[in-house]
This record gives sequence, structure tokens and C-alpha cells, in this order.
Amino acid sequence: MSDDWFDESPDPTYAPTPSLSVVSRHEQDDQDWFDTSPEPATPAPEASKPPVARLRRRPRRRPPLPVVIIGALTATGTIVVCAAMLMRPASPAPPNLADPTTTAATSSAVKPWCTEIGAGQPVSMTATEPGLAAIAAFEKAYYLDRDAVTARLHVAADARVGSVDQLKAGIDTVPAGTTHCVLATPVQPGMWSVELYTRRPDGTLEHFPQTITTIAAATAPKGALITAILPRGDN
Repeated sequence: MSDDWFDESPDPTYAPTPSLSVVSRHEQDDQDWFDTSPEPATPAPEASKPPVARLRRRPRRRPPLPVVIIGALTATGTIVVCAAMLMRPASPAPPNLADPTTTAATSSAVKPWCTEIGAGQPVSMTATEPGLAAIAAFEKAYYLDRDAVTARLHVAADARVGSVDQLKAGIDTVPAGTTHCVLATPVQPGMWSVELYTRRPDGTLEHFPQTITTIAAATAPKGALITAILPRGDN
């Protein structure tokens, strides 16, 4: 019997029954404390990246519709006005509104009024013949300027013409405003058949036929001087 107790040979029919190993929580904690294997690292949360600033294009402002319409109308109106100006015919020349008095004076300077009633060429101060220019200057000083001194400047000192006082007395007998007109026809060098016409303010027309002689004088205002004024009896 004792031999069987010491018999350590295994029983071929013996099968160990698995046993549950009960480990206390304390022992499990001790095992965890001695466990030197590193725990798997928990990945840190990814740091939040700052948002990337995105450039936003500012929308182009469009002018209000009324402004666009007004601008279009203005441009159209300008084009229409320019076209009208280009197509408009040239303005006619303004009518001649010259003063009738000035026009009459200009016409009379070209063609004196006495040419219609007398013979001879008109005598003016612009005549190229010094004798005719001297006669015209004398008659102007006598009738228009009514200046005896100026009239005598166109007369030779020894001429058969009145003095300054005599000329002045004759001027005083002529009504102010009397106009005159002179025609002349050459007779010979230095001698002229003159037709002198005067028209008084009341319309009275007078005719004085004369023979006037002249002489060249370089120092005279018109290059000649009157030497005689003789009435003719053919009026």
C-alpha cells in the first residue's frame, strides 16, 4: 500500500482538469507596475493650422443705370450737334448796314454830284497835278473849313486874289453847311477852266464859272500856288 503511495509513475488514464487561475487585482496591478514594456504612444492631436488667407477680388462697380443712360444720351447729343454743324450751310454774309450818310460821302468822293450837271474832270486834293490839287485845297478851306488863313496858304503872295480879311468877309456870306463841287478842264499849262458849284442848306444851287491860273512852287503845301481867280461871264 505504501509502495503505491510512492509510486510516481503517472497514471496513463489520468488527465488533469484545467483549473482557473485566479489572480487578484492587486497582483495584476503589481504585474503591470513591473511591466517595463512601453505603452504605445497615443498620437497627439494635430495642431490646428491657421487658415490660409485667401485674397478676394473686389467686384468692379458698375455705374448706376441712370448715369450710363445720361452719359450715352450726352455723347449722342454731342455727335448730333457736331453733325448738324458740319451739315449746316455757311451763313450768308450780313447785309451792308453802313450809314447812308457815309455811303453817300464815299460815293460822292468817287463821283462828285456836280458831274451830272457840269463839264470837266472832278478836282480833288489827291490829284496828281499840283495845280488841280492846289485849287481843290483852296476851295475846301473856303467852303468846308471856313478858314481864310488856310485858304490863303494856297495862293501866291502877289496873286490877284483877296487878302485874308477879304477872304474871311466872303466866307461869312456863305451859309454854314453849304457844300461845294469843283470841275476843271485844262486850257493851257497852268491855266484851268473851272466850274464851281455850291449847294446851300435850303437847296439853292449856284454856279460860278472861273478861270484859275497856277504856278509850280516846291515849298507850297500841294506843290503849286494859285496866281489868279477870274470870273468868267459864260454863266
